[in-house]
Amino acid sequence: MVLPDAHAALASTLAAAFEGNVRRIFSAYTVDVTPPGSVLQHVRLVGGDGTVAVLGQVHLGEGWAELRTLGHTLATSRARSGGELRVPPREYARFLEIATGVLSMMGLQVTVTALGTPSRAAASEGTAPETRSGARRLTLPYGTRRLTPASGG
Repeated sequence: MVLPDAHAALASTLAAAFEGNVRRIFSAYTVDVTPPGSVLQHVRLVGGDGTVAVLGQVHLGEGWAELRTLGHTLATSRARSGGELRVPPREYARFLEIATGVLSMMGLQVTVTALGTPSRAAASEGTAPETRSGARRLTLPYGTRRLTPASGG
């Protein structure tokens, strides 16, 4: 377990890393990380109109990060706001690539999850992905995959 002062320092480093590397990948949105009000922080996509979509979670205390696929992000935004975000797939792919690298360099184990895939965040909160009817949702062909940072320059 990470000590509170160490957690605050890691959270500050995470915010600075995202500010410098990930914030401006999207042409119509910015990316940020929520302040460390708890151990679990959220990576968010923020639109100029105030629209917010969660792109993933970071648990500094346990040393993991979970990013969502584009399909997962769009489905979640559609379910919560009634409309789908207009996110260019190439920009999202670039976000996943850079964010994975940043999080991996911080020593975090990074996983990309699709909608319906059990998530570490849900497990730590005691919830599981479900549909509105309560049935478990499965999404094909995308599943969870672990990413490793590219080596070399």
